Amino acid sequence: MGSQIWGAAGAGLLAGGALVVGAVIAWFVRVPTPVVTAVMAFGCGVLISALAFDLNEEAEDLGGFLPTMAGFLAGAVVYVTAIAAGAILAMLCDTMIPEAFRDTKAFTGLLAVLGFFTSFAVHALA
Repeated sequence: MGSQIWGAAGAGLLAGGALVVGAVIAWFVRVPTPVVTAVMAFGCGVLISALAFDLNEEAEDLGGFLPTMAGFLAGAVVYVTAIAAGAILAMLCDTMIPEAFRDTKAFTGLLAVLGFFTSFAVHALA
């Protein structure tokens, strides 16, 4: 039990440290706006994935990893409501992070889905 607590504390410190490092870099380095907005969209996908693991995990359990991700990405690319998970995520990102959408346009949703894909892949394959 004690080692789990220290592991969680270490993971939290690492994640928090990454935020501080990113803030320091952004303070001293001029990061181009398209890079900032692409990172925002990708991060949106990673954060939303934390909420959607329960939904996608069942699909992955029933159909496997590749069919689940293929359907999710297809939904984001074609915006078909029959493949709702990807389409809904792309729509949320297009409307919820206007700064990113203003610069990356249609790629905002796709970048967010790629963030989700990365996060879900780490979760599913770990």
